[in-house]
Amino acid sequence: MFATSWELKEKRNLTNAVQDWISFFNYESNNSSASKKIPLDWEVISYNVKGRSPIECRIEWENNLDPNINTADFTQTEKVKLNHLIDLHVEGDEPVNNRWFSVAEKLGNGKLPWQCFKYYKSEYNNNLNHEIWSAEEVALLKDLFSKYGKKWTKISNELKIRGFTREAGQCLHKFKHVSSDRKLGRWKKSEDDLLIKAVKKFGRGKWNLIQCEVPQRSDVQCRERYENVLCPDLYQGNLKDLSQQDIQKLVSIVNEIGTSSFTEVARRMDNKMNDAQCKRAWNLHNPTKKK
Repeated sequence: MFATSWELKEKRNLTNAVQDWISFFNYESNNSSASKKIPLDWEVISYNVKGRSPIECRIEWENNLDPNINTADFTQTEKVKLNHLIDLHVEGDEPVNNRWFSVAEKLGNGKLPWQCFKYYKSEYNNNLNHEIWSAEEVALLKDLFSKYGKKWTKISNELKIRGFTREAGQCLHKFKHVSSDRKLGRWKKSEDDLLIKAVKKFGRGKWNLIQCEVPQRSDVQCRERYENVLCPDLYQGNLKDLSQQDIQKLVSIVNEIGTSSFTEVARRMDNKMNDAQCKRAWNLHNPTKKK
């Protein structure tokens, strides 16, 4: 268990230990960016902070003591940019494990992911209009979508001009619920081609952006189609014929993290198989399963 708080003496010892480590590599101890130039050896550093583990030292430094951390309040300009990034990465359905790192990185002002998340929970959410959408708002949303497509920030601004305060992320999610133009059923080759091209353009996982390039298909449809059918990295053979090396790796991963998330299993298998394939492969090759 981690101790609940750091004493002033411990913080001083940690700061001195980090500076000593940097100086050991001939970096100026007072250079606030020095720690970013080399990897810090937390095993060594923690020796000088009695009673604290390497991971405790790293967390305390990276979240509280590193002089690179921007501890100032968000400026109005930063809030505007942060609101836009939240609309794009958080309200836009980016995978949870990527969201706040993406937001903090693109904000580019030295703020940490947890600082951006704190703003989201305290100010961003409090400033949203949580009233039920009126029929007039929904009709206007559809009209603006016909005019601007998936330019949600522009749609949000137009709504505000007309007296309706809705943020871009709210517009995106509301349109998903009210839109009746989603296409179901078989995918055409032309749609597959658009999907493959969009994945190359935006990168695998950016489904909220990718769907914009594939008319009438949702982000969920795009993800399922690509991950289960089109991804060139997927295992194409019979799962019964997996190599012994792949079977051993699969068994090792499942033994470590369990069977609650085959999405994580697939990631650790280097996405050679998707989550459904990993689950089927496990059911086939589980060494504890009675034959």
